[in-house]
Amino acid sequence: MSKRPGKTQNNHSSGRISLILLAAALVTAAHNFYFLPYTSDGASSMSSVNLIEAYSAIKSCVIKNVGNAAAVQATTLWQNKPAVIFVVRRFGCSLCRGFAKQLMDHKQDFDNIGVDVVAVGHETLGSEEFAKLHWHDSNTVFVDEEKKFFGALGMRWMGFARMLVSPSTWKNIFKADKDVQGNFKGEGRLLGGLFVAKPGDGGFVYAHQEQVPGDHPDIKDVIEAARTAAGMQK
Repeated sequence: MSKRPGKTQNNHSSGRISLILLAAALVTAAHNFYFLPYTSDGASSMSSVNLIEAYSAIKSCVIKNVGNAAAVQATTLWQNKPAVIFVVRRFGCSLCRGFAKQLMDHKQDFDNIGVDVVAVGHETLGSEEFAKLHWHDSNTVFVDEEKKFFGALGMRWMGFARMLVSPSTWKNIFKADKDVQGNFKGEGRLLGGLFVAKPGDGGFVYAHQEQVPGDHPDIKDVIEAARTAAGMQK
């Protein structure tokens, strides 16, 4: 029995179309995985922080004190005086620890302004070591297991592959303080940032979203925001 050329050609065409569709799907998936930050619902999020909405989202959340394991409401961090709140991506990250060192190097400046400096992470792992080696007081390090602080910053996740191919990430690594050591323990894909709060129910005056690992604000900007929160004129 002779073969039917028309049927063979149709099979070849269908195979080529399937390969093209598969290749397109792989390219799209790779692009999303490598280049797009994503939120918990899969949507890209690079928007700036709405200070009013961020404050409303955070003020009622409960966080855990690393020093004494007490559960406290977030507003206690700035109830009596302004506060700089470092939202830590990962307690074991050398870049996060490097920025913690910057904050601690300027602790006297913040004390002179009358502002507390606290750190908030999203997991307990590494928090005690961070508090002991890289922070001034374990009672000013907290764990936000509900990730409310991170949600107020947009709940922005960044895949490891995108971190590795991001020039900004490598730039931050190369300029980092080489004396500050870190590890790879813990969940590091959830990006952090920083808030500066007025005392009482005055709200936030400043917010910074970490766009890639090590994307921390200029310490001068943080000090200036702290002065604003404390009611000092420029």
